[in-house]
Amino acid sequence: MMVLEVMISRRVMTMISIFKPVYSMKKVILLSTVILLVLGALLYFVKTRLDPPMNIVSDRQYQEMAQACIDEINPKASMEDLNMRFFKAGHMVVYMADSLLLSSEDADNLKEGLCKKYIPAFTDKCFEYFRKSSVWDSTVINTIRQQVGVVKLIHLSSGKRVVDNGSRLNDAIDSVFFVTKRNEEALRLLKNRTFHSMEQSEQTMAKVKIYQNHDYLQYNTSLCDSLDMVARRLEKSHYDALDRRVTSLRYPDDIEEDEFGEIYQKLMDDIQEYEENASRVYGYVREVRDLKEAANDNYHIGKNVIQTRNSGWHFDLIF
Repeated sequence: MMVLEVMISRRVMTMISIFKPVYSMKKVILLSTVILLVLGALLYFVKTRLDPPMNIVSDRQYQEMAQACIDEINPKASMEDLNMRFFKAGHMVVYMADSLLLSSEDADNLKEGLCKKYIPAFTDKCFEYFRKSSVWDSTVINTIRQQVGVVKLIHLSSGKRVVDNGSRLNDAIDSVFFVTKRNEEALRLLKNRTFHSMEQSEQTMAKVKIYQNHDYLQYNTSLCDSLDMVARRLEKSHYDALDRRVTSLRYPDDIEEDEFGEIYQKLMDDIQEYEENASRVYGYVREVRDLKEAANDNYHIGKNVIQTRNSGWHFDLIF
């Protein structure tokens, strides 16, 4: 650059010496002024365009850029805005770390700062949604579960999770996850329509009461109203199962009379169990007198079928 400036200066002086004898002093001064202006413009162009100054970004500036992105997280913003800024800041930190623009220590500190800023705001938004929504949108619940999973996957350069087991941040994020897990269990319970045993029905109804009185599920009135129907469906399934067994007594399998008697007695015991416990378990019980009478009648019909079969007679019975 210095060589170029010297060359240009010498050229200017030569031009002045050449034109001096010809022109008057005034014209020489005017010409010199014009040449100096041209020279100044040329030097400015060389310095700013051909050899522009370089603004070197320091490691500290990259760290500040990432921190500013984290600081954009606003606890008062919507859930969508909160999640968007979390992903934006997290992506920036990971990109800078992978590009060696941040040291491992700085990247770790930024990740910890991001989680400390995001998790309290995120959990507050989740609990606010749980309390204020009478119908929980499955899309929102799935998004919450996904966010919990993403946060738990953030690791430091040492391999340790940022949200480590036993930490306050982990407890906070788990408290949200467990609400969504209870909600998922309750939804599965709604699909339970088949009676298996009185013991299992008692366990099912005990879970129904737990979910309906849960600290946050109780605000999901749509779910709680649906859980009210579980008892009625189980009771119907229970009674219908007994009724089918009563009918089957008319058409005994190829069994001995003693075994058939045991089947009948077990059925009568189960009808008695329903009569004594249905009201307590389901909150509703049907009159079983007709069921017992039908069972007794069908038992004698079935017993007669077995005795006739064992006597060697083979004919069709029309009932």
